[in-house]
Amino acid sequence: MRRGAVLAVLGTLAFTLMSACVKHARTELDTLEVILWRAGVALPIVWAIARVGGGGVALAQRKLFVLRAVLGFSAMFCGFAAARGLAVADLAFVSRLEPVFVAGIAPLALGADERPGRGLLLVLVAGLLGCGLMFGPDLQLARTGYAALAVAGAALSASAHVSIRALSATERASAIVFWFQLVTLCVAAGGLVAGTGGLPAPPPHLVPALVGSGVFAAAGQSLMTRAYQLEKATFISSLGYVAPVWALAVDAVAFGHVPAPHALAGGVVIVVASAAMMRRQRVLPSAVTSAGDAPCSSPPASSSTAAPTSTATSTRPSA
Repeated sequence: MRRGAVLAVLGTLAFTLMSACVKHARTELDTLEVILWRAGVALPIVWAIARVGGGGVALAQRKLFVLRAVLGFSAMFCGFAAARGLAVADLAFVSRLEPVFVAGIAPLALGADERPGRGLLLVLVAGLLGCGLMFGPDLQLARTGYAALAVAGAALSASAHVSIRALSATERASAIVFWFQLVTLCVAAGGLVAGTGGLPAPPPHLVPALVGSGVFAAAGQSLMTRAYQLEKATFISSLGYVAPVWALAVDAVAFGHVPAPHALAGGVVIVVASAAMMRRQRVLPSAVTSAGDAPCSSPPASSSTAAPTSTATSTRPSA
């Protein structure tokens, strides 16, 4: 298994654990409160990763990063808001629409090189069917407002991931994640101050969940951002289909829940589809020539979505 695929699978596990923490915290806290504390915990972790890596956090494509930040924050807000009104199975299934959105957006934004082949499209369909089989009996989606938020979150997240792939041409993974966490922290804090007049302290019994959400968010974003530097956007996004499999495993290990036969069958379909995709996908040049969390040496083909790369030597960070 190639390095980019391994990073994506581990990143998906981290995001699965983060989602569990967020779901617990959202039982009592507002969306912006969860976002604030998640970013507050993740920010120093990402800063430490950047310092240890010796790369710094300067950005060259600042306009493109602003787009990534807007898309990412909007996706996070929609997802966290939907978590209040949808069951875990509903959220997990709707979020798996993201690879389908990426498959449509990436070729338009990044060029024909990102177009998924017929085999990858078949894998996308198989993965979605596997999720449907896994969650089908438990799906409700009756609360259409929350379901619409979840779908919007998946589309916005897909767009954010495509922008990360474009940023990978000139930016370090640690820099992308650091600035996103900082922007998220500032926006959430500003929204809370404007709405409530201050920054409310979380209840002590929710602190572990909030700390966990930040730790797993830092790990997941760092791993996935690096994975997007190494492989095509559609390929990495489609590996997100293993998230429900991770969720079943976490549920079984942590809570002793035995998966139903239909869930196990859906998990087998997803694992087989993901394994077939990883065998078919060809290695990109950047996966061979890039080191650490450095930018790709061979940037993806770009269109008007990507900013010019002539400022790659810029050293002054900016939000």
